[in-house]
Amino acid sequence: MDGPKGINWESALEFYLTPDPEGRIPSYQDVADKFGVSKSEVGLRAKNENWLQRRRNLYDLAEETFVENRVELINQTIARHIKTWRTIQDLASNLLNKLDQSFTENGYRSWDVKELTFLAGILKTAIEGERTALGLPNTVSSANIQVPKQEVTLPPELIQEIDRLFEINSRPALVN
Repeated sequence: MDGPKGINWESALEFYLTPDPEGRIPSYQDVADKFGVSKSEVGLRAKNENWLQRRRNLYDLAEETFVENRVELINQTIARHIKTWRTIQDLASNLLNKLDQSFTENGYRSWDVKELTFLAGILKTAIEGERTALGLPNTVSSANIQVPKQEVTLPPELIQEIDRLFEINSRPALVN
């Protein structure tokens, strides 16, 4: 739609809403200079057509889209990492099974310990990698659980009965 002086206000609005290649956002003065009108004319038109709110809406939408794309990229990366770590775990597990079969068939050999240690290290790294990708901790802290001391007092009769049972159980068994 053309306004006074043949200005294409739709193009002016599009110019106002689009950052330049350096990311600078055009001002009302930039629109006025580009389209050959006064800054006050641009300001009046912008007020009537709510240009500021339209710019905010556009940038809110762009930010929302950016965040959604970033979240999707992170999710894809995490899924890829988990798949990789699980593949490594599967391979190491298969090698452990072959090593176990070798132990069973051929008995123990000194180089088997080195191979077992190496595979254990690979599995540990793969499990830690998977846990990290899932956002789980890789270490477990001690619980520091303290059990309160309890005094147990037995009546003298019960203590005598326990002593008697110990005495009976400690006697040599009679052979028939």
